[in-house]
Amino acid sequence: KQLNKISTKQPLFFMTHYPLDSSISNWYEVLDRLKKYNTRMVFLGHGHRNKIMKFEGVPGVMGRSTLRKNQKSGGYNIVRVRQDSVLIFERITADETKDAWLKFAVTEKDNAMDTTKYERPDFSGNDLFPNISAKWIFETNYTIASAPAVWENFVISGNSNGDVFCLSLENGEKIWTFETGKSVFSSPAVSEGKVVFASADSKIYCLNIKSGALLWEYETEAPVVAVPAVHENIVYIGSSDHRFRAINLENGELVWEYSGVGGFVETKALIHRGKIIFGAWDGYLYALNQKDGTLCWKWSNGKEWDLLSPAACYPAASGDKVFIVAPDRYETAIDVETGKTIWRTNRFKVRESMGISEDGKTVFAKCMRDTVIAYSALSENPDLIWKTFGGFGYDINPCVIIEKNGTVFFGTQRGFVFAVDSHTGKVKWNYRVGVSLVNAVLPVSEDKLLLTDMNGRIILLETK
Repeated sequence: KQLNKISTKQPLFFMTHYPLDSSISNWYEVLDRLKKYNTRMVFLGHGHRNKIMKFEGVPGVMGRSTLRKNQKSGGYNIVRVRQDSVLIFERITADETKDAWLKFAVTEKDNAMDTTKYERPDFSGNDLFPNISAKWIFETNYTIASAPAVWENFVISGNSNGDVFCLSLENGEKIWTFETGKSVFSSPAVSEGKVVFASADSKIYCLNIKSGALLWEYETEAPVVAVPAVHENIVYIGSSDHRFRAINLENGELVWEYSGVGGFVETKALIHRGKIIFGAWDGYLYALNQKDGTLCWKWSNGKEWDLLSPAACYPAASGDKVFIVAPDRYETAIDVETGKTIWRTNRFKVRESMGISEDGKTVFAKCMRDTVIAYSALSENPDLIWKTFGGFGYDINPCVIIEKNGTVFFGTQRGFVFAVDSHTGKVKWNYRVGVSLVNAVLPVSEDKLLLTDMNGRIILLETK
């Protein structure tokens, strides 16, 4: 929208955090657009140092951070833009401005005339699996960071613009749209024809799935990004106001509330053996009494840094064990009754992507580079069943792993969907749907898979 407002001759400076290279999924889409304009320079960060760069012929400058390890004082850069040049000075906070470390002459350049062949994402691997194809794709035009939901012929998904879409599972045509006040990062839950989801406008909504009519809304005291879990007519959901709630599905009335959460909640709670189990961004995994919301136990990995919390993964359970993975690179089994650790292992560098088999006998996890693993959920030790090389590279996509009829499904941050034999670990197929992160891959029938991606698309894959 911004580019459409200016002339292609207008000098343009573009600011971003990450370098415009393959370290991000859609670097080439941004560069292809910038090349159509008189882009003089790209300013970026991430590397925490002053550095001259170039992105497919477009000049770039990385700037220092305000503070770095072992530095006594902070600093930043001052950029002086002239008609024909750019000068960059390093400023030490509350001290001096140094001489210009970069003097760059900028002239109008027709980047679109560059005929150099640059790296682009490779989709040729899809030719190996001609039986996989997209039956339909629905573009929402805004980021989607959550999984879709399905009920009968209805598909539900929200996006970062605050829109919630209901589509036909059969053909992907829009049935209705509901607008919230802010971004929707919460995956929806559906029960008895009612769809429940949360919004960053601090509200939890319940709609009639067939008509999109609002049945009730519940207002919290902070944005809600958590995923609801519905069980026996009760909605269980955390929030960013340090509370976890049980809400009546029929009328939206509060059943109980636990106010002792130390950080915000984004995960979907596990309901197991009379307990509501979830992680939060405060270092803890909580177990609440399902009936009244009182605290049964809370578990910590012993790390003081909240960013290592077991907060993004969906906990899974089998028998007396609860399983989690977290950014501390450990997979952990916890006693569901006491909250005591049964085993912990960092043999493989897991992160936040995991799941459990339909029969509850096997726990799956996606590692941070190329590998998928399966552990026994029944053993008192972290007994490895299989490990598989997937070849998907570095990956920290926290998607839930789902097993259905002997096949494990998951997505990667580079747009791949994988199908793996749940008993042997053999890769059955992989298919690239795009270049951005794929949220949970949901099998809806023997030959159809529903998914969303960070690029704002809702996709139905079909296997023939």
